[in-house]
This record gives sequence, structure tokens and C-alpha cells, in this order.
Amino acid sequence: MGRSKEFDENVVLQKAMELFWKQGYEKTSMSDLVERMGIHRKSLYDTFGDKRKLYLKAIECYGKYSAEKFQSAISDAATAKQAIQNAFDDIIEGNECERLGCFFVNAATELAPRDGEVDEIVNQAFNQAEKRLSDIIRKGQESGEISCNQDARIWAEFLHNALIGMRVLVRTSAGKDKLYRIKEMLLNLLFNETVIRKFQNRDLEEIMKIWLDTNIRAHRFIPEDYWKRNFDSVKGALPHAEVYVYETKGEIKAFVGIDSGYIAGIFVSDEVQSVGIGKRLLDKAKELYPKLSLSVYQKNERAVHFYQRERFVVQRELMDENTGEAEYLMVWTQE
Repeated sequence: MGRSKEFDENVVLQKAMELFWKQGYEKTSMSDLVERMGIHRKSLYDTFGDKRKLYLKAIECYGKYSAEKFQSAISDAATAKQAIQNAFDDIIEGNECERLGCFFVNAATELAPRDGEVDEIVNQAFNQAEKRLSDIIRKGQESGEISCNQDARIWAEFLHNALIGMRVLVRTSAGKDKLYRIKEMLLNLLFNETVIRKFQNRDLEEIMKIWLDTNIRAHRFIPEDYWKRNFDSVKGALPHAEVYVYETKGEIKAFVGIDSGYIAGIFVSDEVQSVGIGKRLLDKAKELYPKLSLSVYQKNERAVHFYQRERFVVQRELMDENTGEAEYLMVWTQE
């Protein structure tokens, strides 16, 4: 029987990976590897083959390490934005190994131009990284965090390139302040889009504040206490309704509530009045339903005129028994 190995293959391979990562292929000699790995030269050849074969195994080892590290960074993230923030922060605040940059990038610049196998390995690794980012972005688009005006794959290519650039920068004397400024600029490009998306439970407090403030401001002919008394019942009902929110720069500015084609209301924050947000929410409702109806207080002339401009017509007059105020029932039908 042959003698059993006196070393852990995975442990010594990781040591070789770290040395190649730090010094590159050309500057790492077999003597360097023997010393760093702590094994005999014959054991190295018997187990891993020549220097090039060991290098390829080291790249494979790095690929697993990199994927696990990325997954660890994003695993606790509740949102797409948090996941991407964590990925950048992990590089900026990384350990000594992270200061070596990206092994794949190092391999791409040193060997890929003249070594087809290394080039293929690096490109496969980059494609896998972009796939992971694309999955995060797609989930962000589904939740409404990220605008759908660009394909998730294209965003992923952009972000992957930015992460590679960040790995290069951490090898320099660039201060963390600069690195974080770059990160924030990139996140602003991705997340500070204006989106209309479906309501999520986490939105409730924000939209209820808009609901209360808007009703008090728009209906000065109704006692303020009326809206405050109804606050809790509306808050309990909203999560079960069809609600779309208008969000810009991560802040909700307006929302619309719909019930089977009946518009319960369009509510727009005071600071963004008269800039077309109400119309955009109404257009969203028109995309969803061929016929819409709503009730509006007759004394709320601004709202009445708005809906008339949007081709709503008065079908009949109503009386709100709760407030004693006259209303119009208005209807819009798709042409």
C-alpha cells in the first residue's frame, strides 16, 4: 500500500491560490510554491502536476471562494439594494486578501491574452458573477426597487464591471471615503429611478401619512378630525386593496388605490403637486382597466377639473352620508 498523504490537499491548494493571487503566475516559482505550501516538491508534482496545472486548480479554488464570499455578503440582505450595498462594502472593508484585487482580473490581464484555457475560465467566471447579479436585479425589479426600463442582464454587466473596478482600486492608496463616494454614485444610478410599483407592506406608514395629509389639505370643507377618526380603518384595509405607489429616489411621493376599476383615490404629497404625478398614476390605472369610476367631492374643484381633463364625465350626483357633502360619480371609458 502507498503511504497516505501527510497534508490536507484543500489546505495546501488554498495556500497556492493565495500565492498566485498575490504574485501572479510568472513571478511565482516552484520553489516559492514548495515553501508556501509546506510540502515536498515531489508531493506537489504527484498531487497537482506542473506549475500550470496547479495554477488552473488555484483559479478553480478561487472561483469557489469568491462565489461563497459573495453569497455570504448578500445572504442576510432583505432587499436588492442591501444585497448590492453589501457586495461593495465587502470589498471596501475586506481583509488582506481582498486588497489583492480580483484573482480573475489578475489572470485576465497576465495570461488570458495568450492562454485560451485561462481566458475561457475567466470568462465563465465573469458570466457566472453576472448571472448572480442579474438574479438580484431581477428580484429588485419585481419588488419595484429597480426600474424595469433596462434589462436586468445589462444592469448586471454594468454592476459587475463596477465591482471589478472597485477591486482594482482597493489595491491602490485610494482612501475609503473615495471608495464609498463611488459606491454611492453607482447605487444612485441604479436605485434612484422613478418607478410606479405595487404596494408592499413596508410602505404602509409612508402612504398613510400621505393619505392623511392629502385629505386634510384637499378637503378643508370637512373637519380634520373626520380623517383622523378614519385613519385606523383605512390603514387596516389598505394592505388588502390594489395599490400602486409612485417612488422616486427611494421615497414614496404618491399612490393610487383601485378596487375592481373603482378609484378609491389618488394621493400626492404636497411638495410634488402639479408636476404630473397624479396623471402618471391615473395612466397606470387606465392601463389596467378599460373602464374606471370614482367619487369626488363637488367642492374639491381642483380634483373635478383634473378628472374632466382626463376625459372623465359626471354620471350622477351623490351625497356622502358620512360627511354630508355632495359628490360626483365620474366615469372614464377607454375609446
